[in-house]
Amino acid sequence: MIDLKHKKETLDLVIETDQESGLPLLQESTKILFIIQTYLPLPFTIAEYGCGKKASILIRKLIHLGIPAYAIKRGMIMEKDMSGEMLKLEDFRKRPHALVAANPLYHPKDFYQEPLLKMLAKKNVEVDTENSIIKAGNYVLHHSREVQFKMARSHIFTIVTFWDQFQNKAVELAIDPTLNTSEAFSVEEQRELLHDDEALIFTAPLTARFQLDKRYLTEWQLKELEQSGQSNGSQASLIRKINKAEKGSIGDPD
Repeated sequence: MIDLKHKKETLDLVIETDQESGLPLLQESTKILFIIQTYLPLPFTIAEYGCGKKASILIRKLIHLGIPAYAIKRGMIMEKDMSGEMLKLEDFRKRPHALVAANPLYHPKDFYQEPLLKMLAKKNVEVDTENSIIKAGNYVLHHSREVQFKMARSHIFTIVTFWDQFQNKAVELAIDPTLNTSEAFSVEEQRELLHDDEALIFTAPLTARFQLDKRYLTEWQLKELEQSGQSNGSQASLIRKINKAEKGSIGDPD
């Protein structure tokens, strides 16, 4: 007789923490990311689903897993050049410091074939072949190899502070399956993933406003502040010095 029963696979949802600090152990970062991707209905799209909302969903799950609120932060990375001239440019190929991410839904095959277009039209799916956009109700899909953060020129992500037992120190890592589905990564790596080596990085505790995090300033940014003599100035003036933002614009923290 054949036994058709399958052994049920269960996922360990217990996150090990450091007894003194309460921080999750560094080796638990892979498990946390796996749990997030297994149990959360996170969309694969990047530009069409608010990254701030996605970060909130992640944070809610992290707290549900027992990770203390003081170990969780929000992060924001912003394009280096937020001047009025650059804000008018929508084409990221004309902006040297545009935040650009690989589109996980891009397919190299020719999507816009006549039979497929007719089929989509019958389903009330609008296809804009010129701009490579597919619309269905309130949902929009960009069928391009790369996507940008055109409106905000910034990206919100989640940061978790882990405890490294071997180095005996706290370590901040970004958990952002939008950009990296395989592992948690250093906060500075956001610049590499979004192709802007001089992007500004801000962090914020869960109930506080974003602040420019001086730990993540680049050599060029530090040099700019030193030369300007504003290293001890107000946060807003420091940011405007670096990103050239006009007062009242989306790049102005005030």
